[in-house]
Amino acid sequence: FNIDVDPLDHLFDSDSHLVILGKPGAGKSLLTKYSICKLLEKDLGVFKNKAVYQRLPFRIELHNYNKEKIKNKASIIDCLVAQLDSDFQLTFVNRAALEKMFQNYDTVCFFDGLDEILDVQERIAVRNDIENFVKTHPRVLSVVTSRYESYDEVYFNEKDFKIYEIQDFDDGQIEDYVVKWYSVEEEDQEKRKKE
Repeated sequence: FNIDVDPLDHLFDSDSHLVILGKPGAGKSLLTKYSICKLLEKDLGVFKNKAVYQRLPFRIELHNYNKEKIKNKASIIDCLVAQLDSDFQLTFVNRAALEKMFQNYDTVCFFDGLDEILDVQERIAVRNDIENFVKTHPRVLSVVTSRYESYDEVYFNEKDFKIYEIQDFDDGQIEDYVVKWYSVEEEDQEKRKKE
């Protein structure tokens, strides 16, 4: 498959759905949470494509969705209704309201952790659910995260999904990260320098 490497600010330049691939701990989930925060804050300095800021973001943890699907035959929308109720006490949001929103408004759905569905057949079924969801809701832009090895078994249609990769840090980026982390975590400059 093709892997496009662009800076973060170009993440939403295309109208394609996205797949974000990375190694364990590379920051895939952090990227989804960061993106959602920046979209909700309307932080126009983060993404070049300003149209993405008009989209209402949702995040679905795919391992939770898969459990609900198996246990209660829940759909993606059913899972979101339950999540909005349990996590945010939005008891007034029902299936019909969300369905109407997805049909009439631009949204972006972050489907996080495809790799956390361990059974390959279940992962394939969830992939199919996501593909069907975005086909029946054309105003939804989707972003799916996964580790490489899990994605290779259940890849999305490359015609509809653009693939991005979270690169490893180089030595300079690692040093920059450690210096910034210690400047926040350790007040004693001598101890900071020694560590």
